[in-house]
Amino acid sequence: MLERISTLLRPQSSPRFIFIAVFVPVFLLVVATSTLVTFLLPESYSSTARIKVEQVAREMTRLPGMPAPVDGYDPYFLKTQFEVIQSQVVLGKVIDALDLNQAWSKKYTGGSPLKTPEALALLKTRMDLRPIRNTSLIEIRVFSDQPAEAAQLANAIAQSFHEYRSRITPADIVDMAVPGLRPVRPNKPLNIALGIVGGLFLALAAGAGMAGVAAWIGRRSRGTGTPSRTGAVPPPDLPPGDGRSPNATLA
Repeated sequence: MLERISTLLRPQSSPRFIFIAVFVPVFLLVVATSTLVTFLLPESYSSTARIKVEQVAREMTRLPGMPAPVDGYDPYFLKTQFEVIQSQVVLGKVIDALDLNQAWSKKYTGGSPLKTPEALALLKTRMDLRPIRNTSLIEIRVFSDQPAEAAQLANAIAQSFHEYRSRITPADIVDMAVPGLRPVRPNKPLNIALGIVGGLFLALAAGAGMAGVAAWIGRRSRGTGTPSRTGAVPPPDLPPGDGRSPNATLA
């Protein structure tokens, strides 16, 4: 590698040649690596259940010394519901109903049953909660390497939260989750496109940097009078003595 770099940086090597020689392999390496990693990543499916949550007057957040929310709007309400959905009160019932401690034991602990806090932490990492803008709907999205499991978990979470909210005010499950038809992670087209863009930037930076170094070395070599290695035959040694050729005969 060092020999190739030194060969590229020879004074007679043009910056354009060096730029191309560096740009092409760096670009191909980055694109090939990003594509390979994308296809090696495990696939993940998602399923989404939607539930409608209505706020009652007694749930209004009123800070000390602050007036009641205008038009009944409480900016903390949905955040509170998100925390409730992720609490052990709701997810604990899901773990018990689906027996996740045992079901996930083979996948994560090699057969040793999971403890409820461990299963709870794993379940939280698979969840994605989102409000639907300008509505009272909440999306409960769950990811899994199996589409049927993702739908089962999303529906179980929605049902558990529905039962919890029913003690305060009715909460309707608007849409039940269904198994996904195709994986959503990794996003292969996006990852490959990012690899191409990233490869372009890295290759441009590397090629321009090496070409700049080569140009600087060339200018320095010409400035110091260092002869270029063009393959020319070196001049003969100077004649000895008075400068006459050693083969010359005396007059």
